[in-house]
Amino acid sequence: MSPEVVCVELERGKLSKRGSRVACQWVEVAVLCGVMTLGVLWLLHHLAARCHTRSLDHRVEARQATLRTQQNGVLKISYSSYWSLEDDKYSRMSRARGAMSTVYRYNNTTPHSLSVDPQEETPAQRLHRLLTHPTTSCRKLIRVGGRSCLGAYDGSKLVCLDEWAGLVPQDCLVYSFGIGHDFTFDEHMQDLGCEVHAFDHDADHEHYDYRLGPTAFFHKARIGPETGYMRSCDGDECDPLINYLTLADIIKSLDHGGRRLSYLKMDIESEEWPVLSQILQHHHSSATLASTAQLSLEIHIELHGKTLSEKRALITSCLAILENLANLGFKLLTYEENELNPQYEDIDGAHLGLYAEILLLRTNRNHPLL
Repeated sequence: MSPEVVCVELERGKLSKRGSRVACQWVEVAVLCGVMTLGVLWLLHHLAARCHTRSLDHRVEARQATLRTQQNGVLKISYSSYWSLEDDKYSRMSRARGAMSTVYRYNNTTPHSLSVDPQEETPAQRLHRLLTHPTTSCRKLIRVGGRSCLGAYDGSKLVCLDEWAGLVPQDCLVYSFGIGHDFTFDEHMQDLGCEVHAFDHDADHEHYDYRLGPTAFFHKARIGPETGYMRSCDGDECDPLINYLTLADIIKSLDHGGRRLSYLKMDIESEEWPVLSQILQHHHSSATLASTAQLSLEIHIELHGKTLSEKRALITSCLAILENLANLGFKLLTYEENELNPQYEDIDGAHLGLYAEILLLRTNRNHPLL
């Protein structure tokens, strides 16, 4: 019954004129609140249906990807379910909860040809090339963890399971820096049999448990270029103290000296550059990185709002870090532009994507292409 009909019935009931108006107003408010409540519930249900954690249920979403590989720039993805359950080596991974969502098959081809002579590149062009033109390959690449929300991924990471790539299920050590509140990657790497140490810290993390699972642990700290408690302030208002640790201090506190990292994930919102710079300059941290098998980075090249000279200085700094990683043996496997916030900058002949995910593999003489 509409509010108008209810009001007519109330007036027929010989209510006073004033009382009738008040009653009608309350009826209209009640109906409006009911409609709004139903609308909010429908919206929440709709979003919950669209935004869901990736799980191992033998479904493969036919998602378009702009994942660059060696095959002439843009990968042609062959979507598949998981390795055969008859394959004993991978059957336990197929049963692991949510450990894998999509298997990518790669063709081993020569690197994508360049339109600019490397000898004549500007620093911006060279940075673009190092970030977007893979120099290695992987036959068994899986996407681990993360959430799919409104057609875009967030929080998932790519992992190479080729035998030469240094990540052996049931015998792997993973450091995961930058969690937010999504532990799916860390839990699923545990499902692969890895020992996982996840790191993040803010006020909301204080109530989180130390143990995420049998071999997965959460540490209330962020990786940083120096160790200490720090906070940011805006005038008289300051954020809570945040615990920062260098990679060297993290390794020391966990008594992991001498252990080889199978996978290092860094998703730390623009702090990757100063952190990597500090690691590369520190002997023990650099040695740890030099023995790390796979390095997953969410990169942020913050050029907006800077002068041209500041932009060039930042590009030069990022370029130096990537070249130092290359000197340690890291080669680019994948490049994925940020789907949720794509940003670009045209500078010195380069069309730079400012936010992206990259996966670097530290290759050795056992690589099938070498």
